[in-house]
Amino acid sequence: MEYEARLWADENPGRWAFMSSLALHEVRAKRRFGMKWLIEQCRRKDFAGSKMGSNTLAPALARMLIEEHPECRRFMATRHSIVDEVR
Repeated sequence: MEYEARLWADENPGRWAFMSSLALHEVRAKRRFGMKWLIEQCRRKDFAGSKMGSNTLAPALARMLIEEHPECRRFMATRHSIVDEVR
């Protein structure tokens, strides 16, 4: 799943940048948010890609976002995921 999420982000740099930017905006506003909310906002902006349809990449994308922007960690709730098992 992590590989697929990284591949999706590489193939969709505009979408990933939009979600990262929105996440950082929420951090600056000191508001909590979730990866599924970011995905929904991306869909609303008509950025939806084929792998975004079922939210299956949300756990891996959330961990990628936190890895790239550690300041997001305290504003995002993450649950245990299969992604954590392979790390």
